[in-house]
Amino acid sequence: MQALGRPRRGSASGPLGAPGPAPASADSARTDCKSTVSLKPRNQPKEVESDPALQPRVLSSKGRRIAAEYLQRILTARVYDVARETPLEPARALSRRIGNHVLLKREDQQPVFSFKLRGAYNKMARLDAEALARGVICASAGNHAQGVALSARKLGCRAVVVMPVTTPKLKVDAVHALGGEVVLQGESYSDAYAHALALQARDGLTFVHP
Repeated sequence: MQALGRPRRGSASGPLGAPGPAPASADSARTDCKSTVSLKPRNQPKEVESDPALQPRVLSSKGRRIAAEYLQRILTARVYDVARETPLEPARALSRRIGNHVLLKREDQQPVFSFKLRGAYNKMARLDAEALARGVICASAGNHAQGVALSARKLGCRAVVVMPVTTPKLKVDAVHALGGEVVLQGESYSDAYAHALALQARDGLTFVHP
């Protein structure tokens, strides 16, 4: 979104956990959102700016209120402690093929190369101190596993990641590099998931689903 100075809890361009500007209060964020509901995406392509069909709609009073509240939740989400604001880029060949404007959200530019980091961190950042002290667990064969491991490193908690034995070594090593405890179990995701549930019950961990 443009011109809305999202209150940051950490710098997206600096090292993980680097302090950023002090976050704005909820009241000031809410006021800003209400006055700028019809904002265009940041850095949107010129061909999109010139297309009337893709310009912001005029919202009703109720619609503006809902949009403002939703926008506030986006801009103040704690996920930006670890996630980056990724750009929208035009998919020109696909746009020509289907006769419409298609934009790609470049979530491959996230630290773990996937949007999966967002859900994992949003879940974990809401856990209380007692749950974080016990740790978290997940079952995954790829990007979600890395998202959980990175989130745990940021929050300073234990992360157990159960992966099938068929998981490529590259992905296993990536989870290890982020501080996750990898448990290889079973030939499929279903096997790994069942084992993760058993470990969760045994150790009192919080399950972080994809």
